[in-house]
Amino acid sequence: MIFKKYQKGQAIVYLVAFIGVISLAVAYAFNSFQIVNEKTRLQNTVDAAAYSVAMVEAKDLNFKAYTNRAMVANQVAIAQAVSVVSWIRFLDITTENIATVTSWIPVVGAITSAISEAVAGVKEVLEPAMQAMATGLDVVITLLGESQHLMHAATLVVADETLKDIVNKNDPDVDTSISLGDVYLMGEFVSKHNSFTSRFDPEVVRKRSGGTKKYNRNKARMDNFRAITMSSVDGFVQRRDDDIPGIPAVDLLVFKAELRRGGGTSLVGEESNAQYGSWVAMDTLSVHTRNWRCSFSGCGWRSWREISPIGWGAAKNARSEEDIEFDEHRSAINYRNSWDRNRTASRTASSEYSDASEVGNYLGLRAFYDLAVDGLLTKGPGIKLVLSKSEEKLKTTKEIGVNTGSLDIEKYGGLEGGNIASFAAATSYFFRRNDAPNVSRPSSIREYANAYNPYWRAKLEKVSDTEKIKLQAISKKY
Repeated sequence: MIFKKYQKGQAIVYLVAFIGVISLAVAYAFNSFQIVNEKTRLQNTVDAAAYSVAMVEAKDLNFKAYTNRAMVANQVAIAQAVSVVSWIRFLDITTENIATVTSWIPVVGAITSAISEAVAGVKEVLEPAMQAMATGLDVVITLLGESQHLMHAATLVVADETLKDIVNKNDPDVDTSISLGDVYLMGEFVSKHNSFTSRFDPEVVRKRSGGTKKYNRNKARMDNFRAITMSSVDGFVQRRDDDIPGIPAVDLLVFKAELRRGGGTSLVGEESNAQYGSWVAMDTLSVHTRNWRCSFSGCGWRSWREISPIGWGAAKNARSEEDIEFDEHRSAINYRNSWDRNRTASRTASSEYSDASEVGNYLGLRAFYDLAVDGLLTKGPGIKLVLSKSEEKLKTTKEIGVNTGSLDIEKYGGLEGGNIASFAAATSYFFRRNDAPNVSRPSSIREYANAYNPYWRAKLEKVSDTEKIKLQAISKKY
């Protein structure tokens, strides 16, 4: 009987070769997975960094909006203080005149005299209080204006620190030197930050300095700030011409008489082109009459005439550099109400209070930040970032020590430029919901970007094909 001999050894050779191929495949798969994973991680990091920097820019714009609103609110409060002083002076004179006229009437004279003394006492307390309040509010306005200036400069520093912090927390091995060192990337960010908003100064308008273009830009923004301030004052500051309750008009067959009250407060200036140096206020009360009579031209009612001023008061808080006279601004909005209704009483108030103590120290409207770009805008400054990570920091088979010696699958390959890179873009933008609580508005109304409402946000932005080419070229330079 013949037995066949078994062959030995050949299977082991095939098995070793097969294991080698499998090892290479696993190594390549592992490396590919690691690179894709690191690429995704890097993209998440650059997205987070770009969004955070854009949010820093949005916060700066919101800060400017909040401080502009605060400056307007404090200006309005100063206008109220000046109005109150004018009104208490008016009330003091009015009650004093009435007490003098009625002093001979028993009982009535005693009552009117007591009222006059009480009003005088209130005036002695109220005037200094309003002067102190106006001075304090003016200091607050100065601080608000300077805080805008500091915040604008600090934003660039905060953006730089935010970028580094976000990257470090996401992946400490990521290199930020491309974004922070590239002239195009950082230069564009700094340029947009500095050019999107600008500080507008009333002194440029008063002195007509900086050339025509600069003067016109500053005047337009300062006039707009003044208009917003004037439209924000309450009814008491605007017009104080309501009828005095309990005193009816006299209406006879051929004679009519009535009391007319006039008053208002306005922001004016010594220079006609810069009406933001002083709040002026005036309050008056006069008797007006008209007669029915006949003449060569016919019979009928004659025009109303102011025959007797009863009370008057005025107040102001001009800048120390400006000489503000009450009668020089009789056509100013709101303030003119007194002059239009009671001209004689207004002249008396102008003369009597021309040298009266002013309502605190006041520096007028201040320099402030506003959008420097005209038009209907929705987007603000943004940033483009390129972040990279060296292949030496990638946890491939070579880096973890299992791909060395003769079996080095990365020996003749590697990443282009020796690193992986990702880029992202983010921008600040303005958006105010029409259906937000307490601010519901018709859906057809849209509010565009401005520096008075704090509705600035941040979002990632799609990178255009052109920008992709630029960013790829930047990543290859480093």
